[in-house]
Amino acid sequence: MRIGTPEYMGPELISGRSGYDGKKVDVWASGVLLFVLLLGMFPFEMEDENYVNTAGLYSIWIQQVRTSWQENPHNAPGVSKLSPECR
Repeated sequence: MRIGTPEYMGPELISGRSGYDGKKVDVWASGVLLFVLLLGMFPFEMEDENYVNTAGLYSIWIQQVRTSWQENPHNAPGVSKLSPECR
């Protein structure tokens, strides 16, 4: 079970690779936070999913976000009340 906000999860958490390093994950999340504060969007929010070579990671990330919300029974009632844009 993964715990955390998917948008801030490091690549090693998204891809499921072993060797979790809390410091590296925290640095990644801090970088995402700084990116959002400076630019007003998440690093992988792009108009063209084929930008550079991130399309594969972006697809995995989206799949993980959707799966994480669906797998957690505690989130389901609250999430169903959100508008589709917020889900």
